[in-house]
Amino acid sequence: MTLVGHTHIPAPIDFSPDGETLASGSTGLDSSIRLWRVSDGHLLEYIDKETGTGVVSVDFSPDGEFLAYGRFDATIVIARNPITP
Repeated sequence: MTLVGHTHIPAPIDFSPDGETLASGSTGLDSSIRLWRVSDGHLLEYIDKETGTGVVSVDFSPDGEFLAYGRFDATIVIARNPITP
């Protein structure tokens, strides 16, 4: 399966603990995080707020409730996973 959406190189990726969601981040002009449903490749969420000049790392918490990401400007953001029930 090919997931299409980022307009710049998607460098960091991480699977949610349950394996149902893939998070991808991007730097450059894109500067976003996208959350994809693994089973069919559907884009679940597009995050471009608080991503600064780009996302260089992304990781789910062990329980999947939070998403942490490192920004290109050396800032770390911890946010609630927007697709967690």
